Amino acid sequence: MSSTDQSHERLEERVIQLEHKLEALEQGLPEDIVRKMDSHASAKEDDAREQYSIGERQHVVIEEVTDDASGRQAVSHLQGIAVFVDPHELSMAVGDTVEIKITDVKSSVIHGLALDQIDAGAVSSQA
Repeated sequence: MSSTDQSHERLEERVIQLEHKLEALEQGLPEDIVRKMDSHASAKEDDAREQYSIGERQHVVIEEVTDDASGRQAVSHLQGIAVFVDPHELSMAVGDTVEIKITDVKSSVIHGLALDQIDAGAVSSQA
């Protein structure tokens, strides 16, 4: 599913959520219950599992590269969600655009495997 399709789907879901909220208000539900419903809808909207799936491929810009006891790892973000990228056999630097395959999705974090370097230092060369 393309990012445009995903955005469209999220907008449709939000419209449905707002329609339900309006119905609840019209039915005279207490304001605190309506607020809880809205908070739940917002949390669900921010859940990475609702936006991304294992096996999906995405392009990300590397923001940080670290070396620790578990090995080399890069960090990026997709729509505000942290993405930890296993470089596999790629040499990556900050600003590189890479294609990843998503290997794990949690509520607030994504793990991916770097497949290909799309553009070396595209962000840093534009700064």
